[in-house]
Amino acid sequence: MLSKLPHTKHFLLVVTPLVASFSVASSASLAATLAFSESRFELKDFSHTPLDTATLTDTQTLAISTSGDVTAFANAEALFIPDETKAENFSLSTAQGEGVEYLGVAESLAAVIGYDFQVNPGEFSFNFRGALNLGTAIENEKSESANAYGNILFQLVNSVTGEVIDYFALYGGLNTPGEGDYLDYEYSGNITFTEEPDLTTDFNSNTEFAIASVKGTYSRTFDSLTYLTLLEVKNNEVAVKAPEPSATLALLFFSILAISYGAKNKLTNSKTKIN
Repeated sequence: MLSKLPHTKHFLLVVTPLVASFSVASSASLAATLAFSESRFELKDFSHTPLDTATLTDTQTLAISTSGDVTAFANAEALFIPDETKAENFSLSTAQGEGVEYLGVAESLAAVIGYDFQVNPGEFSFNFRGALNLGTAIENEKSESANAYGNILFQLVNSVTGEVIDYFALYGGLNTPGEGDYLDYEYSGNITFTEEPDLTTDFNSNTEFAIASVKGTYSRTFDSLTYLTLLEVKNNEVAVKAPEPSATLALLFFSILAISYGAKNKLTNSKTKIN
């Protein structure tokens, strides 16, 4: 099943990296630094049934300390139930630390794929809803930092030609302290929001958050027989550290990044194509 993923490469590697309320302020007392990234997505009420389905989950964590305490946690879940015309997944990454020198990193990825929806001349449609929640908190901006990134992406691909027909992307990032925080979304035609996308942010302190929720419908009419593949994937990444990591911590940090990239590269460079 998972060998059918090569055409998703550009989607899985886009980031450098239903709404649950998240209060960083109340959680900040638990640790000197905190980072949180969660995303959820559901697709349902498909007008057609895929000929095949697949799910993918992957997690990576790193927690090291030379003087202090640090924890990192990642979780990912995914399911596709063709008989119920429903697919959903969840991805969560958290890290928190306290002390003089430590590093905590967590990354989670979840994906669902529906292969070869056979659409005779007529309409193909489904409903969707999702949420992305990010939060960071630090106590000392001179010696601590916390980062959180996340995205939700789906695309419709012509199974025969590999052409991307339509897409939706929701993405955000927090860098505390520092600039470059963001929360935004993009989409192609044939997507209608049944509720105005809700984006709420606070980028102006040592406690920051970005919360987004979306709900809508995809609908497109095809003039001839078309086979469609649907991919929905999410990625959540967090890191906390104090202070700037030593040579040892930096080496281990880049080691986990290499492991994470290798896992993605292995998935997206399969020799079997979607067709």
